[in-house]
Amino acid sequence: MRIVVPGDYVDEGFIAGHGTYEQEGKIYASLAGIVHRIDKVICVKPLKTSFKPDIGDVIIGRIVAVENKRWTVDINSYQHGVLNLTNINLPGGLQRRRSEEDKMQMRNYFKENDIISGEVQSINTHDGKINMQTRNLKYGKLINGFLIKVDHNYIRRMKSHILEFFQEDWQPIACIIGTNGYIWIYTPDKLTQNTQQSEVKVISKETRVKMAVLRNSIIILEKVQLPIFKDTIQKVLDSQRQNAIEAKDMLKSYEILGKEAKYLIESEINLKKPVNLQLIQTDINNQDFIMN
Repeated sequence: MRIVVPGDYVDEGFIAGHGTYEQEGKIYASLAGIVHRIDKVICVKPLKTSFKPDIGDVIIGRIVAVENKRWTVDINSYQHGVLNLTNINLPGGLQRRRSEEDKMQMRNYFKENDIISGEVQSINTHDGKINMQTRNLKYGKLINGFLIKVDHNYIRRMKSHILEFFQEDWQPIACIIGTNGYIWIYTPDKLTQNTQQSEVKVISKETRVKMAVLRNSIIILEKVQLPIFKDTIQKVLDSQRQNAIEAKDMLKSYEILGKEAKYLIESEINLKKPVNLQLIQTDINNQDFIMN
């Protein structure tokens, strides 16, 4: 791994890709980052990039301001997201026009420092403004859990970003993986499939330990630079159980616990490699077949 800063000599004899420029046959870095070579193309990937959402992305954010008919939300992106009063679910799931009374009671819905889950509804092409919505019952204010932050580049987009683990136990542990790098770990309500919960509950020590195990499993995947999705998280959890490593010692043994997840990713990559049909045909032609 080679890290460069703007103006550093990178190489020559390659095609200058993203993050580089060519001058007198030599390639130099145009930004600070890590040098990557892909066939004949050489590029520099920035060390840190801000999250750029797509429409439909599941994201988690923190309310930073309550304004006129809208909330400003920190979503770990190049700018804060905007959640309009018209884009939330009213108590009881009522579908009606928002009134002045709703405007006056905005802090009863969401207030500063509340953690919420939502979806990217639209992105303004002129100023990049990010509009959110929480109309679906699976979105809204999050309680009975805690928030962790990881590099958003490791988050894989999935069909469902609400995952459950320890399902064989009486109290499963769930997490909402936001594509923006914010992850909410919580205890789901068995009686309802909604992530929204109406009241704060006491969480037992045993459950808190399982939540810590899940949290450390996600941090380990980031440490070993692997994508974060259900299968890789489960592999780390399985390794933790097989090696009988306690939650407090998991981060010290992150290389051991991340090994199984690495094998999973490597096998997935091998499955996606193109098959050389010409070599297969040659092998078939070289074999002797007995005809009945």
